[in-house]
Amino acid sequence: WALTSAAYRFRSLFFFMVRPPPGSTPQLTLLPIPTLFRCALFFKEIQAVLYDRELAGTLGIRARPVYYGVIVLTCLGIGLAMRVTGALMVDAVTILPALAARTVSRGRLRASLLWGAAFGLLMNLGGFALAFALDLPTSPAIIVTGAAIVLAVRFAGAAGRTKQSGNHD
Repeated sequence: WALTSAAYRFRSLFFFMVRPPPGSTPQLTLLPIPTLFRCALFFKEIQAVLYDRELAGTLGIRARPVYYGVIVLTCLGIGLAMRVTGALMVDAVTILPALAARTVSRGRLRASLLWGAAFGLLMNLGGFALAFALDLPTSPAIIVTGAAIVLAVRFAGAAGRTKQSGNHD
């Protein structure tokens, strides 16, 4: 039992995705559709609640259901992704595009969501292409590509701030 438990933990952390587990294809294809639809339909409410729940409540928005709806949909997405790719990969794919987007978006939610999606797409496609070209495991290539994107965006942002402060002197 201990060996099986250790193997399961190892697999859940470092599983390199070759193909989804049997029977998970309908979940993988159907879950994003209602999530995207709800986000588009309730974007202003979500934006207000994520900015300030009390302020959203004063504007007549039922903040509690919106907030917990966002939490539940996020947890469902993460839970499903962990079954497919493993926890380490999910952490990287969730956090790295958001870090890069935060640097570029300057605190605007819409810009942050769009930049996050663009960086996530670039990270995944770039990592997959790198893995294919160099015959590497897919997950580490995606993670390294994402880390490189975050570093590049951070250095570009720091260089831009240094250049702007130099122009004012």
